[in-house]
Amino acid sequence: TMSEKKTLYIACDFDGTLTTKDSFPLVGDENPHAVSVLKRLKRDGHFIILHTCRQGKYLKDAIEWMRQRGVAPDAVNENPESIAIYGPQGPKMNASFYIDDKAFGIKKTALGGVDWKYIKRNYKKLFNC
Repeated sequence: TMSEKKTLYIACDFDGTLTTKDSFPLVGDENPHAVSVLKRLKRDGHFIILHTCRQGKYLKDAIEWMRQRGVAPDAVNENPESIAIYGPQGPKMNASFYIDDKAFGIKKTALGGVDWKYIKRNYKKLFNC
């Protein structure tokens, strides 16, 4: 029997992650390879969660930035699978992977942002697919 492919929940920060560096409250420059990796994750059936401290207008700016690039988030700061299992969202949001410039072990560029080229190059190994 063929095993069903598991959906991964990818929590992705915005500032310094999808952008080259943290330019909050502005929207910084697009981090090379970030959009292409997110598009591939979506194509492969994975769930993208925008995981950010941005609120109000600044959050809308980030969501619109993602929409314009064809990688609109499937959720913002919550994991619907967790809510279905555990009830209304508590203070912890879980995910299969966290891509964040402030996360432990994340490879960074010279500007301090997430190194998406590394993620792109190691996609199959990192996401086990």
